[in-house]
Amino acid sequence: RELAPRKPAAAAAPQRLSPQYKPGGPCDHCGATESPQWRRGPSHKPQLCNACGTRYRRTNALGPAGGAKREGAASAAGARAGK
Repeated sequence: RELAPRKPAAAAAPQRLSPQYKPGGPCDHCGATESPQWRRGPSHKPQLCNACGTRYRRTNALGPAGGAKREGAASAAGARAGK
């Protein structure tokens, strides 16, 4: 009795970029195209990435777009390291 050759398991499953990020978007606030979860926003920006949607839900406002870091955080960390 002959057995059929097995196909590798990787060939059966479709390739995905990253299982933790879902394609979609872009985020109507920051422009992100991948996010672990897509969230609803205000009527003028209805689709938000996880970060913007969480911030909007917590503060009921959208902060500066683009995920800009605070300027003072880096200089303050450097000042503490020097003491």
